Amino acid sequence: MKKNGYIISFIIFVIVLIISWPLLTNQYDKQNRFYLFVKELVPQNIKEHIKRNYLSELRSKYYEIRNNRLIEKKKSQGYQGLLISEKYQKSENLKNKYLIKEFFLPFERLDVNLGWKATENSKRAHYIEIIDDNIIALSGLGETIIFEKANFKKDKLNQKIIQNNLVDLIESSNNKFLGVRDLYYDKLDKNIYITTIIKNSKGTTLNIFRAKYNQKKLNFELFFNLNEYFKSYSVQTGGRIEKYDGEKILFSIGTFTEQKKAQDLKSLYGKILSIHKKTGNHELVSLGHRNPQGLFYLPKKKIIFNSEHGPKGGDEINMNKVPNKIQNFGWNISSYGIEYDGTDPYKKSHLDFGFVEPFKNFTPSIGISEIAYSHNKQKEFLYASSLRAGSIYVLEIDLKSEKILSEDRIFFKNQRIRDLKYDEENNLLFAIFELTPSIAVIKL
Repeated sequence: MKKNGYIISFIIFVIVLIISWPLLTNQYDKQNRFYLFVKELVPQNIKEHIKRNYLSELRSKYYEIRNNRLIEKKKSQGYQGLLISEKYQKSENLKNKYLIKEFFLPFERLDVNLGWKATENSKRAHYIEIIDDNIIALSGLGETIIFEKANFKKDKLNQKIIQNNLVDLIESSNNKFLGVRDLYYDKLDKNIYITTIIKNSKGTTLNIFRAKYNQKKLNFELFFNLNEYFKSYSVQTGGRIEKYDGEKILFSIGTFTEQKKAQDLKSLYGKILSIHKKTGNHELVSLGHRNPQGLFYLPKKKIIFNSEHGPKGGDEINMNKVPNKIQNFGWNISSYGIEYDGTDPYKKSHLDFGFVEPFKNFTPSIGISEIAYSHNKQKEFLYASSLRAGSIYVLEIDLKSEKILSEDRIFFKNQRIRDLKYDEENNLLFAIFELTPSIAVIKL
């Protein structure tokens, strides 16, 4: 009998281990319906207790073992940008199969033990941009590297350092550099624009610096100063830069910790601006944004797409079809999300209260980040990367009817996807994976 009891206990242990292993190693699909159902049943304080006292330590040990191999390999390969993996992967709906290649980036990886809200992890958010036949990458520490776009066909990217004066320039003015929030190349004026988070005696704010594109050295200068300061660091910064009509660029700004200012016309918090590239003068394009993470402008149709984080639920993709008229997207009055403590102070409808309805609402949240757009003669697509869900969402859209025709998802285990760029020439997506860190190339 004892022997049978041991066998049964062992079998139960193995079953529990198999079920819990993806949770312990953080490799489970956070959008899995069963997981989401169970998660909603558990009170928030108990979830926090389990995460803080049990999962954090176990995950830390797992990451230490897993990442030691990657870290050693990354150190030894330097700036070669070696191929990590190459595989075909089916989408969630099994309708599409994608070739995915992943290459090392020589940057600092996100520290999961600190948590994604940690100030130090602000310096571990990295960004990419396509410049002609090259890809330029910007680290959260302000480092810049470049490689030829065609190198994705090989087994290494052959990355090269571009020297720059960004951090030295910021700190020479008695500012503390806290990280970057975007990288943008303007094809018209040949300048590289970078959003930075800085801290000084007044508080913390966002600035934009720019430099004339040069593959040897980038000499940055201050282009735009937000001139609004918040007391402590917040992840709700926004900070995306995008092309716009004529001599202007678009710039998104989050609410930081001041949610009500999204509706305050005297504040730039929670707004999308257009900024004149020659004068630096700005105009209001839209308001009522919480934390705009992605930004894309479609010049032929004069449509601005932006993606933003909701509270708990209510992540959004918004579409501004009338950018010459100031649009209000509703935060902090309307949202399809709720607060993490379970309270729900928000109106659900946007339209009924004079706001623009989201083009797409994600509830539960996916931790949406950047968005990209592609089209051919028959179809148009929006791509949305996600931090929490570790996925790229593929939306087939019809802009005439303003409808989403189909939805699909490419899921990557144990990843957070920070940035995303579409290469029309090769029909590719370039994505930044934070937890390695690495750059992924997805053949569409």
